[in-house]
Amino acid sequence: MGYSDFIWWTLTGDLEQFYEGLKWDNWNAEVKNLNGKSGIGFYPFLCTEYDNVNDLSRKIISIDEIWNLQLDFKKQL
Repeated sequence: MGYSDFIWWTLTGDLEQFYEGLKWDNWNAEVKNLNGKSGIGFYPFLCTEYDNVNDLSRKIISIDEIWNLQLDFKKQL
């Protein structure tokens, strides 16, 4: 998929299907409190195997923490 196709898909694609299994109960209320400097951290991480996203621990953390964790993962891989 090229960049133009990706942009087209983000505007017209089935985002509900794409994010199926990644939305937890009351996710709307939780993400409403986010700003550009924070995100939600999950444990175990979303890239691991899990049965139900509602069972994962989650909390609001800084984007800096999320970014640094991703950089650390990159080094380890």
